[in-house]
Amino acid sequence: MFQKGKASESHTMKLTDELIQRLEEAGFKWSPNRSKFDERFMELMAYKHKFGHCSVPQKKTWEV
Repeated sequence: MFQKGKASESHTMKLTDELIQRLEEAGFKWSPNRSKFDERFMELMAYKHKFGHCSVPQKKTWEV
């Protein structure tokens, strides 16, 4: 599977930002772990925007 900005094992070519954008607009899914990371990162940024810090409690008792 491809990873953004990384050369695949069988190729030495990296994907350009334009190609990455085109693949994402077409609905291309990178790796499941990358998608989960992106989701959690966006949640963290929303939390930081609302509360002004990244010290998220372990138990979710808040809504963004």
